[in-house]
Amino acid sequence: MTSPRPSLRSLLCLLTYLARVRAFIPQTQCDLSPLDPLIHRSTTCPLPIHESSPDTPNIPWTTPPRCVVPHSIGLGQKFCLYTDAAFNLGTGISVLTLEDHAASLVGAISDPIPAWTARGHLARRGKRDPDYEKHVPYREVAMEGKGRGIVATRRISRYETIMVGYPAMIIDNTFLPAEGVEAPVENWRMFDHALEQLSDKERFLVAAYSKGDDVHVVEDVLRTNAFGFAIEERDAKAFFPEIARINHACSPNAYPQMIMKDLGMRAVATRDIEIGEEISISYIQIGMPKRHRTASMGNWGFNCTCSLCALEPEEQHASDDRRERLADIYDLMNKQKTTAKLGALRELAAEFEELVELEQLGVRWGEYYQLFMVIFFHAGDVDAAIRYGNLSLRHSEIFGDPDGVFCNGVRRDMKILDQVKRQKAGGG
Repeated sequence: MTSPRPSLRSLLCLLTYLARVRAFIPQTQCDLSPLDPLIHRSTTCPLPIHESSPDTPNIPWTTPPRCVVPHSIGLGQKFCLYTDAAFNLGTGISVLTLEDHAASLVGAISDPIPAWTARGHLARRGKRDPDYEKHVPYREVAMEGKGRGIVATRRISRYETIMVGYPAMIIDNTFLPAEGVEAPVENWRMFDHALEQLSDKERFLVAAYSKGDDVHVVEDVLRTNAFGFAIEERDAKAFFPEIARINHACSPNAYPQMIMKDLGMRAVATRDIEIGEEISISYIQIGMPKRHRTASMGNWGFNCTCSLCALEPEEQHASDDRRERLADIYDLMNKQKTTAKLGALRELAAEFEELVELEQLGVRWGEYYQLFMVIFFHAGDVDAAIRYGNLSLRHSEIFGDPDGVFCNGVRRDMKILDQVKRQKAGGG
Protein backbone atom coordinates (compact mmCIF):
# COMPACT_ATOMS: atom_id res chain seq x y z
CA MET A 1 0.00 0.00 0.00
CA THR A 2 1.37 3.42 -0.94
CA SER A 3 0.81 6.78 0.67
CA PRO A 4 -2.84 7.86 0.43
CA ARG A 5 -3.93 10.13 -2.40
CA PRO A 6 -4.22 13.77 -1.30
CA SER A 7 -7.91 14.68 -0.81
CA LEU A 8 -9.17 18.26 -1.17
CA ARG A 9 -9.55 18.49 2.61
CA SER A 10 -6.02 17.21 3.26
CA LEU A 11 -4.57 19.59 0.69
CA LEU A 12 -6.33 22.50 2.36
CA CYS A 13 -4.81 21.41 5.68
CA LEU A 14 -1.40 21.34 4.04
CA LEU A 15 -1.77 24.80 2.55
CA THR A 16 -2.96 26.20 5.88
CA TYR A 17 -0.03 24.62 7.72
CA LEU A 18 2.60 25.85 5.29
CA ALA A 19 1.01 29.29 5.21
CA ARG A 20 1.64 29.46 8.97
CA VAL A 21 5.27 28.50 8.43
CA ARG A 22 5.64 31.19 5.80
CA ALA A 23 3.96 33.77 8.05
CA PHE A 24 7.37 34.27 9.61
CA ILE A 25 9.06 35.03 6.27
CA PRO A 26 10.84 38.41 6.20
CA GLN A 27 8.99 41.19 4.41
CA THR A 28 11.42 40.99 1.49
CA GLN A 29 9.28 38.09 0.26
CA CYS A 30 6.48 38.15 -2.27
CA ASP A 31 3.04 38.59 -0.65
CA LEU A 32 1.34 36.17 -3.02
CA SER A 33 1.23 32.57 -1.80
CA PRO A 34 3.07 30.08 -4.03
CA LEU A 35 1.33 27.22 -2.27
CA ASP A 36 -2.02 27.17 -4.03
CA PRO A 37 -1.74 24.36 -6.61
CA LEU A 38 -4.21 26.21 -8.85
CA ILE A 39 -1.90 29.19 -9.22
CA HIS A 40 0.66 29.16 -12.03
CA ARG A 41 3.73 29.85 -9.93
CA SER A 42 6.28 30.64 -12.61
CA THR A 43 4.99 34.22 -12.97
CA THR A 44 3.94 34.83 -9.35
CA CYS A 45 7.13 36.70 -8.42
CA PRO A 46 10.76 37.00 -9.55
CA LEU A 47 13.37 34.32 -8.97
CA PRO A 48 15.85 34.81 -6.11
CA ILE A 49 18.82 36.96 -6.98
CA HIS A 50 21.41 38.69 -4.82
CA GLU A 51 22.04 39.32 -1.12
CA SER A 52 22.76 42.95 -2.05
CA SER A 53 19.20 43.47 -3.32
CA PRO A 54 17.11 43.62 -0.10
CA ASP A 55 14.00 44.83 -1.90
CA THR A 56 13.96 41.90 -4.30
CA PRO A 57 11.44 39.13 -3.55
CA ASN A 58 13.15 35.86 -2.62
CA ILE A 59 10.32 33.34 -3.03
CA PRO A 60 10.50 30.49 -2.17
CA TRP A 61 13.45 31.23 0.14
CA THR A 62 12.39 32.13 3.67
CA THR A 63 15.61 33.96 4.55
CA PRO A 64 17.61 36.45 2.49
CA PRO A 65 20.57 34.79 0.73
CA ARG A 66 23.93 34.81 2.49
CA CYS A 67 26.93 34.96 0.17
CA VAL A 68 30.69 34.62 0.46
CA VAL A 69 33.70 34.48 -1.87
CA PRO A 70 35.86 31.76 -0.30
CA HIS A 71 39.48 32.87 -0.60
CA SER A 72 40.60 29.33 0.20
CA ILE A 73 39.15 28.07 -3.11
CA GLY A 74 40.96 30.80 -5.01
CA LEU A 75 38.53 30.96 -7.94
CA GLY A 76 36.88 34.27 -7.12
CA GLN A 77 33.44 32.66 -7.26
CA LYS A 78 30.59 33.82 -5.05
CA PHE A 79 28.71 31.05 -3.24
CA CYS A 80 25.31 31.79 -1.72
CA LEU A 81 23.17 30.01 0.84
CA TYR A 82 19.42 29.78 0.20
CA THR A 83 16.97 28.27 2.69
CA ASP A 84 13.26 27.45 2.43
CA ALA A 85 11.98 26.58 5.90
CA ALA A 86 8.60 25.50 4.49
CA PHE A 87 9.94 22.88 2.06
CA ASN A 88 8.92 19.25 2.57
CA LEU A 89 6.03 19.90 4.96
CA GLY A 90 7.98 22.43 6.97
CA THR A 91 11.16 20.42 7.57
CA GLY A 92 13.16 22.79 5.37
CA ILE A 93 15.97 22.74 2.83
CA SER A 94 19.26 24.66 2.59
CA VAL A 95 21.06 25.03 -0.75
CA LEU A 96 24.64 26.29 -0.94
CA THR A 97 25.75 26.89 -4.51
CA LEU A 98 27.04 29.53 -6.90
CA GLU A 99 25.10 32.79 -6.86
CA ASP A 100 21.81 32.41 -8.77
CA HIS A 101 22.29 28.70 -9.55
CA ALA A 102 19.62 27.79 -6.99
CA ALA A 103 17.07 29.50 -9.25
CA SER A 104 16.86 26.27 -11.26
CA LEU A 105 15.42 24.53 -8.19
CA VAL A 106 12.70 27.10 -7.45
CA GLY A 107 9.91 25.29 -9.33
CA ALA A 108 10.45 22.01 -7.48
CA ILE A 109 10.94 23.64 -4.08
CA SER A 110 7.81 25.79 -4.45
CA ASP A 111 5.52 22.81 -5.10
CA PRO A 112 4.17 21.23 -1.86
CA ILE A 113 2.12 18.48 -3.49
CA PRO A 114 4.84 15.80 -4.04
CA ALA A 115 5.99 15.94 -0.40
CA TRP A 116 2.40 15.87 0.84
CA THR A 117 1.65 12.82 -1.28
CA ALA A 118 4.72 11.05 0.15
CA ARG A 119 4.18 12.26 3.74
CA GLY A 120 3.98 8.72 5.15
CA HIS A 121 7.72 8.33 4.54
CA LEU A 122 8.77 11.49 6.37
CA ALA A 123 10.77 11.27 9.59
CA ARG A 124 10.16 14.45 11.60
CA ARG A 125 12.58 15.62 14.28
CA GLY A 126 14.67 12.57 13.43
CA LYS A 127 11.80 10.19 14.23
CA ARG A 128 9.04 8.61 12.18
CA ASP A 129 5.34 9.04 12.86
CA PRO A 130 4.23 5.96 14.91
CA ASP A 131 1.50 5.32 12.32
CA TYR A 132 3.80 5.44 9.28
CA GLU A 133 3.62 1.65 8.80
CA LYS A 134 -0.04 1.97 7.78
CA HIS A 135 0.99 3.70 4.57
CA VAL A 136 4.40 2.25 3.63
CA PRO A 137 5.72 -1.28 2.94
CA TYR A 138 8.54 -1.19 5.50
CA ARG A 139 9.48 -0.43 9.08
CA GLU A 140 12.63 0.67 10.85
CA VAL A 141 14.11 -1.81 13.33
CA ALA A 142 17.20 -2.37 15.45
CA MET A 143 19.72 -4.59 13.65
CA GLU A 144 22.65 -6.39 15.21
CA GLY A 145 25.95 -4.99 14.01
CA LYS A 146 24.24 -2.23 11.98
CA GLY A 147 22.44 -0.13 14.56
CA ARG A 148 19.20 0.40 12.65
CA GLY A 149 17.82 -0.82 9.35
CA ILE A 150 14.72 -0.97 7.14
CA VAL A 151 12.83 -4.25 6.62
CA ALA A 152 9.86 -5.11 4.40
CA THR A 153 6.48 -5.53 6.11
CA ARG A 154 4.91 -7.13 3.05
CA ARG A 155 6.04 -8.63 -0.22
CA ILE A 156 7.43 -5.91 -2.48
CA SER A 157 7.38 -6.48 -6.22
CA ARG A 158 10.28 -5.82 -8.56
CA TYR A 159 10.33 -2.21 -9.84
CA GLU A 160 7.94 -1.07 -7.07
CA THR A 161 8.69 2.22 -5.32
CA ILE A 162 9.50 1.38 -1.70
CA MET A 163 10.34 4.76 -0.18
CA VAL A 164 10.28 8.42 -1.21
CA GLY A 165 12.44 11.12 0.36
CA TYR A 166 13.31 14.79 -0.17
CA PRO A 167 16.63 16.55 0.51
CA ALA A 168 17.41 18.55 3.62
CA MET A 169 20.60 20.05 2.24
CA ILE A 170 22.40 20.46 -1.10
CA ILE A 171 25.97 21.83 -1.25
CA ASP A 172 28.24 22.44 -4.23
CA ASN A 173 31.23 20.09 -4.18
CA THR A 174 33.66 22.95 -4.73
CA PHE A 175 32.60 24.55 -1.45
CA LEU A 176 33.49 21.40 0.50
CA PRO A 177 37.15 21.22 1.57
CA ALA A 178 39.39 18.47 0.26
CA GLU A 179 39.28 15.20 2.16
CA GLY A 180 41.38 15.49 5.32
CA VAL A 181 41.67 19.29 5.10
CA GLU A 182 39.99 21.41 7.75
CA ALA A 183 37.37 23.76 6.36
CA PRO A 184 38.23 27.50 6.55
CA VAL A 185 36.32 29.73 8.98
CA GLU A 186 34.20 31.20 6.17
CA ASN A 187 33.02 27.71 5.21
CA TRP A 188 32.23 26.82 8.84
CA ARG A 189 30.08 29.92 9.19
CA MET A 190 28.10 29.05 6.07
CA PHE A 191 27.69 25.46 7.28
CA ASP A 192 26.41 26.82 10.62
CA HIS A 193 23.83 28.99 8.89
CA ALA A 194 22.78 26.16 6.53
CA LEU A 195 22.00 23.97 9.52
CA GLU A 196 20.49 26.60 11.83
CA GLN A 197 18.09 27.88 9.18
CA LEU A 198 16.47 24.46 8.76
CA SER A 199 13.11 24.10 10.51
CA ASP A 200 13.93 20.52 11.52
CA LYS A 201 17.62 20.27 12.38
CA GLU A 202 17.20 16.93 14.15
CA ARG A 203 16.14 15.30 10.87
CA PHE A 204 19.57 16.27 9.53
CA LEU A 205 21.61 15.57 12.67
CA VAL A 206 20.31 12.02 13.11
CA ALA A 207 22.93 10.91 10.55
CA ALA A 208 25.86 12.71 12.20
CA TYR A 209 28.85 10.80 13.54
CA SER A 210 31.42 12.73 15.56
CA LYS A 211 34.76 12.96 13.75
CA GLY A 212 36.32 15.47 16.11
CA ASP A 213 36.42 19.23 16.35
CA ASP A 214 38.20 19.64 12.99
CA VAL A 215 35.25 18.38 10.90
CA HIS A 216 31.98 20.33 10.79
CA VAL A 217 28.86 18.23 11.34
CA VAL A 218 27.46 19.36 7.96
CA GLU A 219 30.61 18.23 6.16
CA ASP A 220 30.55 14.96 8.12
CA VAL A 221 26.98 14.13 7.10
CA LEU A 222 27.47 15.10 3.46
CA ARG A 223 30.66 13.08 3.05
CA THR A 224 29.24 9.92 4.60
CA ASN A 225 25.53 9.96 3.72
CA ALA A 226 24.95 12.23 0.72
CA PHE A 227 24.23 11.35 -2.90
CA GLY A 228 25.73 12.89 -6.01
CA PHE A 229 23.63 15.74 -7.37
CA ALA A 230 23.89 18.45 -10.04
CA ILE A 231 22.81 22.11 -10.08
CA GLU A 232 23.16 23.78 -13.47
CA GLU A 233 25.61 21.01 -14.47
CA ARG A 234 27.78 21.60 -11.38
CA ASP A 235 28.49 18.62 -9.14
CA ALA A 236 27.04 18.79 -5.65
CA LYS A 237 26.08 16.57 -2.73
CA ALA A 238 22.50 16.18 -1.53
CA PHE A 239 21.43 14.63 1.77
CA PHE A 240 18.14 12.70 1.87
CA PRO A 241 17.56 11.79 5.55
CA GLU A 242 14.93 9.09 4.96
CA ILE A 243 16.82 7.32 2.16
CA ALA A 244 20.03 7.52 4.23
CA ARG A 245 18.43 5.17 6.78
CA ILE A 246 18.66 2.31 4.29
CA ASN A 247 21.79 0.22 4.86
CA HIS A 248 24.37 -0.68 2.23
CA ALA A 249 24.79 -3.89 0.26
CA CYS A 250 27.04 -4.40 -2.77
CA SER A 251 24.29 -6.44 -4.45
CA PRO A 252 21.27 -4.49 -3.20
CA ASN A 253 17.57 -5.19 -3.60
CA ALA A 254 16.74 -1.50 -4.12
CA TYR A 255 18.15 1.38 -6.12
CA PRO A 256 17.95 5.16 -5.44
CA GLN A 257 16.15 6.88 -8.33
CA MET A 258 16.55 10.66 -8.50
CA ILE A 259 13.71 12.70 -10.04
CA MET A 260 14.79 16.30 -10.63
CA LYS A 261 11.36 17.78 -11.38
CA ASP A 262 10.32 17.42 -7.70
CA LEU A 263 13.76 16.79 -6.10
CA GLY A 264 12.44 13.45 -4.84
CA MET A 265 14.52 10.32 -4.45
CA ARG A 266 12.74 6.97 -4.72
CA ALA A 267 14.10 3.65 -3.49
CA VAL A 268 12.98 1.27 -6.27
CA ALA A 269 13.02 -2.51 -5.82
CA THR A 270 15.51 -4.22 -8.16
CA ARG A 271 13.90 -7.61 -7.50
CA ASP A 272 11.06 -9.10 -5.47
CA ILE A 273 11.56 -8.57 -1.72
CA GLU A 274 9.99 -10.88 0.85
CA ILE A 275 8.37 -9.98 4.19
CA GLY A 276 10.99 -9.42 6.88
CA GLU A 277 13.85 -9.05 4.38
CA GLU A 278 16.16 -6.09 4.91
CA ILE A 279 15.96 -3.41 2.24
CA SER A 280 19.34 -2.26 0.97
CA ILE A 281 20.90 0.12 -1.54
CA SER A 282 24.51 0.40 -2.70
CA TYR A 283 26.58 3.35 -1.49
CA ILE A 284 29.11 2.74 -4.27
CA GLN A 285 28.99 2.04 -8.00
CA ILE A 286 27.33 -1.28 -8.71
CA GLY A 287 29.28 -3.93 -10.62
CA MET A 288 32.83 -3.67 -9.26
CA PRO A 289 35.03 -6.65 -8.22
CA LYS A 290 35.61 -7.03 -4.49
CA ARG A 291 39.00 -5.29 -4.29
CA HIS A 292 37.55 -2.16 -5.90
CA ARG A 293 34.46 -2.29 -3.69
CA THR A 294 36.63 -2.52 -0.58
CA ALA A 295 38.65 0.52 -1.64
CA SER A 296 35.49 2.51 -2.45
CA MET A 297 33.94 1.71 0.93
CA GLY A 298 36.79 3.48 2.73
CA ASN A 299 34.78 6.72 2.98
CA TRP A 300 32.13 5.01 5.10
CA GLY A 301 34.51 3.59 7.66
CA PHE A 302 33.20 0.02 7.84
CA ASN A 303 33.94 -3.34 6.31
CA CYS A 304 31.09 -4.61 4.18
CA THR A 305 29.68 -7.97 5.25
CA CYS A 306 26.85 -8.17 2.71
CA SER A 307 26.02 -11.47 1.03
CA LEU A 308 28.21 -10.67 -1.98
CA CYS A 309 31.25 -9.75 0.11
CA ALA A 310 30.68 -12.77 2.38
CA LEU A 311 30.92 -15.33 -0.44
CA GLU A 312 33.29 -18.24 -0.01
CA PRO A 313 36.70 -17.55 -1.64
CA GLU A 314 36.04 -19.77 -4.65
CA GLU A 315 32.67 -18.17 -5.31
CA GLN A 316 34.12 -14.71 -4.76
CA HIS A 317 36.85 -15.33 -7.34
CA ALA A 318 34.28 -16.56 -9.84
CA SER A 319 32.13 -13.45 -9.29
CA ASP A 320 35.15 -11.16 -9.64
CA ASP A 321 36.17 -12.92 -12.87
CA ARG A 322 32.70 -12.40 -14.34
CA ARG A 323 32.69 -8.71 -13.40
CA GLU A 324 36.15 -8.18 -14.87
CA ARG A 325 35.07 -9.95 -18.05
CA LEU A 326 32.05 -7.64 -18.22
CA ALA A 327 34.34 -4.61 -17.99
CA ASP A 328 36.61 -6.04 -20.71
CA ILE A 329 33.69 -6.66 -23.08
CA TYR A 330 32.26 -3.21 -22.41
CA ASP A 331 35.59 -1.54 -23.16
CA LEU A 332 36.13 -3.68 -26.26
CA MET A 333 32.69 -2.93 -27.67
CA ASN A 334 33.11 0.77 -26.90
CA LYS A 335 36.45 0.93 -28.70
CA GLN A 336 35.20 -1.02 -31.71
CA LYS A 337 31.72 0.47 -31.97
CA THR A 338 32.35 1.80 -35.48
CA THR A 339 34.46 -1.08 -36.82
CA ALA A 340 33.21 -4.34 -35.30
CA LYS A 341 31.55 -6.99 -37.46
CA LEU A 342 27.97 -8.04 -36.77
CA GLY A 343 28.76 -11.68 -36.05
CA ALA A 344 31.38 -10.80 -33.41
CA LEU A 345 29.10 -8.16 -31.91
CA ARG A 346 26.22 -10.57 -31.48
CA GLU A 347 28.46 -13.09 -29.71
CA LEU A 348 29.84 -10.43 -27.36
CA ALA A 349 26.36 -9.04 -26.66
CA ALA A 350 24.99 -12.51 -25.83
CA GLU A 351 27.91 -13.22 -23.47
CA PHE A 352 27.51 -9.79 -21.89
CA GLU A 353 23.79 -10.27 -21.24
CA GLU A 354 24.41 -13.66 -19.63
CA LEU A 355 27.06 -12.24 -17.31
CA VAL A 356 24.84 -9.32 -16.28
CA GLU A 357 22.07 -11.70 -15.28
CA LEU A 358 24.46 -13.96 -13.36
CA GLU A 359 25.84 -10.98 -11.41
CA GLN A 360 22.39 -9.40 -10.95
CA LEU A 361 23.41 -6.05 -12.42
CA GLY A 362 20.09 -5.25 -14.07
CA VAL A 363 20.01 -1.70 -12.67
CA ARG A 364 22.70 -0.85 -15.23
CA TRP A 365 20.82 -2.20 -18.25
CA GLY A 366 19.87 1.33 -19.34
CA GLU A 367 23.54 2.23 -19.73
CA TYR A 368 24.50 -1.11 -21.28
CA TYR A 369 21.66 -1.27 -23.79
CA GLN A 370 22.34 2.33 -24.85
CA LEU A 371 25.86 1.24 -25.87
CA PHE A 372 24.42 -1.77 -27.73
CA MET A 373 22.05 0.57 -29.58
CA VAL A 374 24.94 2.72 -30.82
CA ILE A 375 27.15 -0.23 -31.72
CA PHE A 376 24.55 -2.15 -33.70
CA PHE A 377 23.52 1.02 -35.53
CA HIS A 378 27.09 1.56 -36.72
CA ALA A 379 27.30 -2.11 -37.67
CA GLY A 380 24.26 -1.68 -39.91
CA ASP A 381 21.66 -3.64 -37.91
CA VAL A 382 19.04 -0.92 -37.41
CA ASP A 383 16.39 -3.34 -36.12
CA ALA A 384 18.74 -4.53 -33.35
CA ALA A 385 19.65 -0.93 -32.56
CA ILE A 386 15.95 -0.04 -32.18
CA ARG A 387 15.32 -3.08 -29.99
CA TYR A 388 18.23 -2.20 -27.69
CA GLY A 389 17.18 1.47 -27.67
CA ASN A 390 13.71 0.54 -26.46
CA LEU A 391 15.20 -1.69 -23.75
CA SER A 392 17.59 1.07 -22.69
CA LEU A 393 14.77 3.58 -22.37
CA ARG A 394 12.53 1.15 -20.47
CA HIS A 395 15.18 0.40 -17.84
CA SER A 396 16.38 4.01 -17.64
CA GLU A 397 12.88 5.25 -16.91
CA ILE A 398 12.59 2.73 -14.06
CA PHE A 399 15.92 3.42 -12.35
CA GLY A 400 16.82 6.87 -13.69
CA ASP A 401 15.10 10.21 -14.21
CA PRO A 402 12.48 9.79 -16.98
CA ASP A 403 12.84 13.49 -17.81
CA GLY A 404 16.61 13.57 -17.35
CA VAL A 405 19.42 14.08 -19.83
CA PHE A 406 20.08 10.37 -20.39
CA CYS A 407 16.48 9.38 -21.13
CA ASN A 408 15.93 12.39 -23.36
CA GLY A 409 19.11 11.54 -25.23
CA VAL A 410 17.93 7.98 -25.86
CA ARG A 411 14.57 9.30 -27.08
CA ARG A 412 16.32 11.59 -29.57
CA ASP A 413 18.42 8.67 -30.80
CA MET A 414 15.29 6.54 -31.20
CA LYS A 415 13.71 9.19 -33.41
CA ILE A 416 16.80 9.17 -35.62
CA LEU A 417 16.73 5.37 -35.81
CA ASP A 418 13.07 5.44 -36.76
CA GLN A 419 13.81 7.90 -39.57
CA VAL A 420 16.68 5.74 -40.82
CA LYS A 421 14.49 2.65 -40.84
CA ARG A 422 11.71 4.40 -42.77
CA GLN A 423 14.21 5.73 -45.30
CA LYS A 424 15.63 2.25 -45.83
CA ALA A 425 12.12 0.92 -46.33
CA GLY A 426 11.45 3.61 -48.91
CA GLY A 427 9.14 5.58 -46.67
CA GLY A 428 10.89 8.90 -47.25
